[in-house]
Amino acid sequence: MAARHGVTGFPYPDQESQVMNAWDRLVCGAELPANAVRTVIEHSWARCLSAGVDPARPRGPLPAPDEALSELLHRFRDVIDVCSPVMDQVRESLSESGTIMILTDPSGVILKTQGDPATLEAAEDVRLVSGVSWAELSSGTNAIGTALSLKEPVQVHATEHFCAGIKPWSCSAAVLRDPVSGELLGVLDVSGLSSKFHRNWLALAMMAAGRIEAGLAARHMESRWRLVEAGLQGLSRASWLRAP
Repeated sequence: MAARHGVTGFPYPDQESQVMNAWDRLVCGAELPANAVRTVIEHSWARCLSAGVDPARPRGPLPAPDEALSELLHRFRDVIDVCSPVMDQVRESLSESGTIMILTDPSGVILKTQGDPATLEAAEDVRLVSGVSWAELSSGTNAIGTALSLKEPVQVHATEHFCAGIKPWSCSAAVLRDPVSGELLGVLDVSGLSSKFHRNWLALAMMAAGRIEAGLAARHMESRWRLVEAGLQGLSRASWLRAP
C-alpha cells in the first residue's frame, strides 16, 4: 500500500495536465473523471473539500506564536536532538538536489528545516517554515498532512496538491513512530520545487526516518541501562550496609 501511494511523478506532460483538469472540475463542483488521479489523492481532495479548505489558498496558515512553538520544541526535544545529526549528514545531498528536509510534530506543525539555502528561501513564500501547520485540513493535500492522515509514507507531486499556491512544489513524507510504544511522533518530509522532482525523494525520507527511529531506540535502551545500573548500585550499597 505504501509503495503504491508513493509512486508519482509525471513522466508525460499530458499526465500532469490531466490531474490539473481534474482538479479544475472538482473545485467547480463537478465529479472527477474515472482514474483521473491516484486514489490516495482523490480521497485526500475529498477530505479537503468536506473540511472547507480553500483550493485557491496561496500558502500555508500563519505560524504559531513564538511561545507555543517554544513549548513544542521543548516537548519534542528528544526527537529534534536525534533528528538534527541525520539532517546535517544529508545537508550536502539536499543542497545538490535543490531540496529541503522538514521535521514536524504529530499534528503537522513544522519544528525544524534543513537543506538547500535557495529552496529554504523559496519555502518562506508558501510558509513552509517552523511553526506552521501542514495538516491536511489546514493546508490541503500535501505529503506531510496526507501522510499523517494515512499514517504511512506518501509522495505528492505538483498539481496533486489541493491548494493552488502549493502546486509548484513536490513533497515526499514518512511518518515517525516511537520505537517502543508505536506512538506517532511526527513526519519527516523532503520537499522541493517540482522542476527538481525526483522519485528518490520518498526513499530518502523513509531512510532518514528509519535512522531517526533507530536513534530513538538506542537512546531508550541507554536510558534503561542507566536505570538498571543505578538500581544495581543501590542494591550493592544496601548489601554493604547490612553486612556484619
